[in-house]
Amino acid sequence: MASTAPAVGVAAALSSSGAQRSILSAFLLINRVALITGAQRGIGLEMALTLAEAGATVYCIDLLSSPSADFLKVKKWVEELPEEILPGDAGKGKGRLEYISADVTNQKQMWSVAEEVVRKEGRLDVCIANAGILRGEECLEYDAEEFRKLMDVNVNGVLFTAQAAGRQMEKLGTPGSIIITASMSGSITNFGQHWVAYNTSKSAVIQMARSMACELGPKKIRVNSISPGYIYTQMTKDFLDPRPELMKAWSEQNPLGRIGRPDELRGVTLWLASDASTFCTGSDHPSCWMRGYWPANTRVLCFLAKAKEELPLALNRERHILKSPRHSPFNHPLMQNPQEPLVGVAAALANHPPTRSIFSAGQFLLVDKVAMITGAQRNIGLDMALVLAEAGATVYCVDLPEVPSDTWVKVQEYVEGLPEMPFASAQGKKGRLEYVSCDVTDQVRIWGVAEEIVRREGRLDVCFANAGVMGGVYCLDYLASDAQRMMNVNINGALFTAQAAARQMEKLGTKGSIIMTASISGSVANQGQHWTVYNSSKGAVVQMTRSLACELGPRGIRVNSISPGYICTPSVDEWLKDPERVHLRTDWAKQNPLGRLGKPSDLRGVALWLASDASSFCTGSDIVVDGGHRAW
Repeated sequence: MASTAPAVGVAAALSSSGAQRSILSAFLLINRVALITGAQRGIGLEMALTLAEAGATVYCIDLLSSPSADFLKVKKWVEELPEEILPGDAGKGKGRLEYISADVTNQKQMWSVAEEVVRKEGRLDVCIANAGILRGEECLEYDAEEFRKLMDVNVNGVLFTAQAAGRQMEKLGTPGSIIITASMSGSITNFGQHWVAYNTSKSAVIQMARSMACELGPKKIRVNSISPGYIYTQMTKDFLDPRPELMKAWSEQNPLGRIGRPDELRGVTLWLASDASTFCTGSDHPSCWMRGYWPANTRVLCFLAKAKEELPLALNRERHILKSPRHSPFNHPLMQNPQEPLVGVAAALANHPPTRSIFSAGQFLLVDKVAMITGAQRNIGLDMALVLAEAGATVYCVDLPEVPSDTWVKVQEYVEGLPEMPFASAQGKKGRLEYVSCDVTDQVRIWGVAEEIVRREGRLDVCFANAGVMGGVYCLDYLASDAQRMMNVNINGALFTAQAAARQMEKLGTKGSIIMTASISGSVANQGQHWTVYNSSKGAVVQMTRSLACELGPRGIRVNSISPGYICTPSVDEWLKDPERVHLRTDWAKQNPLGRLGKPSDLRGVALWLASDASSFCTGSDIVVDGGHRAW
């Protein structure tokens, strides 16, 4: 059956409908309902506010019988937000926050909470299983009862929360999103900390997310995890400020040289909760720097807890939120620029006027920014170029043909017809597409392209190293010339492109974002395909990303990769029409829990998240968008 969903991205530009939908609309949650545990303060409250700013009604679940003063202040702030989230009727809506007291370790109670939410609201679209506790104890001395308590909250409580939401989504036929708050401690150990129970519990929920994704995918319910690392909250401020040596040590454990902020989780939270991530399930997602070893360990976000001697075993009581403007707690030299405007909970608690949402605050906007994308005159590259232009960027599309394709020209005309950016801070601004012919395997030429862009525009903020080639030959028969050509484009070309952009960013002092297009083929083999050389090249790109992130992080330049699964681009669609390959369309769709091939537009959300300030603490990570293929 043909999809009834409106066309987006390049498909919309090529359609005859003339409809123009901004990428920002994919992140809207108007009329949707969410449930978040551990959400009356701390990171959970930040997540709740993010969803409310996007238009959702958010039920915040926590153990305390009545919510904190922080929660009440943020709730009032949400009530005063303007009704228009984005211009136009489709962008009008009001989010709100509600509070329910419940114990996540009580399965029946959690199931009843979700039932009550649905009884009141008629739906449940998003669930974030965020409640958790942390306690440190020498591994050989860990008391059995204390171990059981921690596991009960961090593992059982997560399962019961996800069950509660998943049961209602299944009952209503809702293609919902369940997000599990894990931790970097689920995939690495924390040097110097006695966290054996906590680390064990977080590894459990990462695998729980993968397993639930496989079971619930056929029901169109997506399940992903977020793995936090170190974040500077009020709690950690009180602990770290008297211990500058520890603050310095933890900051030095990542390429960016600093600890993160709670608001730096807003982007990944909204991406996973919204339709911008509809082909993403069964993945563990970072939103910060890579930690674990300087050659970055790839699954880390940002959550910081007190040290062993200051860790009470108390449900959801260890998290506190900033109670003053950023210039107070964030004036530490190891934190980011204190002059940046407040967003999220920090803005609400600092009595800032409730006039800015996650969209209008600029976290997803690229107004006045300049991007360069290789392999961008068709397929995934063109969709990425369009999404950045929709967010306000000037995008230089670099490809091998001397003149762009008719498809590219039509998309350029579409961009020219887009309305100006709707926010006061961006009035009169709009994105545009430009085309440059260049061979990415020519290092001198691609460096020259980046120099010319900067000469024209005065800046370069974003780079997508997307150009690549593909071919299949039985591994024992691969000719040297064919293998060398593929490696030259897919590996050397990616490096030369990243170099070209980063050299300009470094020269200008730009805190830029470089994104490498990798593939799930860089971490798994493709059953039945003779793709040894292609797979090798993509594995190289994933590791290149980590290495570049470590070298460029101290300069404020972030580097991440995107690993798509099977995406039915126009070129792939044509390739699959061959009678000998037509069966692959069905075979590949069966290899992921969602039961379908991806579309180029499925990558629009992750592309904008990584390109924008919404991912300002994410580097060295490989973001997998594969419909859950790797989880199976």
